[in-house]
Amino acid sequence: MNSAGVDYGVRRIAYAHPHVNVFEELILPSGDDLTNIYHMATWLKEQITKTRPELTVIEQPIQGVSRNVRTGLSLGMVAGALSYVAQDVGSKVVTIGPSSWKKAVIGNGHADKQAVAKWLETRHPSYYEYCLKHKKPQDIIDSTCLALYGEARLA
Repeated sequence: MNSAGVDYGVRRIAYAHPHVNVFEELILPSGDDLTNIYHMATWLKEQITKTRPELTVIEQPIQGVSRNVRTGLSLGMVAGALSYVAQDVGSKVVTIGPSSWKKAVIGNGHADKQAVAKWLETRHPSYYEYCLKHKKPQDIIDSTCLALYGEARLA
């Protein structure tokens, strides 16, 4: 049961590997998409190389979440790059949609951010405390829950 979770945007990435108490984030300044993807992929490769999860769970981009087609395409490019580097350094990779992991972990596929945070605070208070130390705690909370989904999947 050695799983890491990854949540991301076009300029940010959160990585959680609860098995080894690693909860990290990278937030990039504005820049072009390809440069940001490169930095996020390189950073993720470093995290996975250090922590060696058996499985890396990456959240799938939400289809139709944005009316901005460019943002949707950028998120798809980020997901592809992150999946590639995770596999390249030897981790198995699974991608999962937000409603699927929320249903499996929390029991409610439509849980909002507050419900996800409350669930983690109640079930795994030490992990929740690690998450609160970051600039964007919700991203770390989501990546932690993605890792917990992976651990349940490996069990």
